Amino acid sequence: MGQDNKNKRLDTIDRDVSAVIAKRGDKLVMLRQWRPVLGKELVEIPAGHIDDGESPEEAAARELEEETGYRCGRLDRVLAFHPIPGTSRKTLFLFTAEELGPGEQSLDEDEELEVIEWPPEKALAEIGRSIVDAKSIVALLFMEKSGWI
Repeated sequence: MGQDNKNKRLDTIDRDVSAVIAKRGDKLVMLRQWRPVLGKELVEIPAGHIDDGESPEEAAARELEEETGYRCGRLDRVLAFHPIPGTSRKTLFLFTAEELGPGEQSLDEDEELEVIEWPPEKALAEIGRSIVDAKSIVALLFMEKSGWI
């Protein structure tokens, strides 16, 4: 692998991410998503890379609609953190989304996911089971501690 390929891979690893914990009524909007690197399905909150020239807020709203088909009437930034500071400069921006309405789902051709809606208690109980990714665990525990869920 040449140096250019290594840099490209690192650029992808270090791209900042926006993630959204979304509430629809009394349920959380989650994704059951196939993760080929792990060879299994995970349940996660919607998230994705921030595109060049895009703000974290714009990316959060875009990813929520693209992945779930919901637009939000209210989007609030609640936390920014570094998920793997030992190997990456990446910042993950966490938002809450409320007042959800219909939008248009627009999945990438390589995305395999199902939108699911769970009560917060079920999502919290699934930590360490079907919810094993850092962004979703941090989001759920942080928002539980804050009283949002």
